[in-house]
Amino acid sequence: MAELTIFLMIYLAKNIKNAGSSLMKRRVISVLGSELHSKTLLIIGLGATGIEVAKLAKSFNMHVVAVTKHPSSKKKKRLLKTSGVHAEHDAVVDDIKGLGSLPESIPIADYISIHTPLNNETLAMIGKEEINLMKSSAFLINVARAAIIDGDALYSALVDGKIAGAAFDVFWDEPADPNDRLLKLDNFVLTPHIAGWTIESAKATASIIVTNIKIISQGEIPLTAVNSVLSH
Repeated sequence: MAELTIFLMIYLAKNIKNAGSSLMKRRVISVLGSELHSKTLLIIGLGATGIEVAKLAKSFNMHVVAVTKHPSSKKKKRLLKTSGVHAEHDAVVDDIKGLGSLPESIPIADYISIHTPLNNETLAMIGKEEINLMKSSAFLINVARAAIIDGDALYSALVDGKIAGAAFDVFWDEPADPNDRLLKLDNFVLTPHIAGWTIESAKATASIIVTNIKIISQGEIPLTAVNSVLSH
């Protein structure tokens, strides 16, 4: 998921969608892109995926800011690279803030990447007000759940040029309707919910299932149990 997030950022930065369309018209069009280098990335939701995105973003020398539900615990546990050298310069996130800091964090971001679960707190968390705070040159990436973003507000912002573009791996209705108005926009990119589905992840999933069958057959609690009855 982290790899696809970075891919979508690069895809938007290099304006590949518009550049690719010029090939089909047999025209060489000067499509101006941009660089990730030195840009500010705002990660909303600093769980496992958010941390991995931060690590990869640092390889592009990006300034990484995170907004998350429990910022103090993240600062203590997950700020540093697993390089064994726990020094100040090894931090993969330059600043971690609470969710209440969204209004002050959004305006400084060149890229905003969503990595929160969908629940009552995050439903339409990024709406018209939040999108209007974004730079006109900023991009929005979402590999979490589409409903975290207000679809109408996003469409209006893209059409009116209030933000530069958006790339999603998720959609409000899946599979997406090919005639959906968002898909007709040059500054919107959609991949078909493939971020977490790889050869490696399929093998890992199968391995966990086999392991859990063995654990359950021995009367023990399976790995990654989410059912509170099973876990007590």
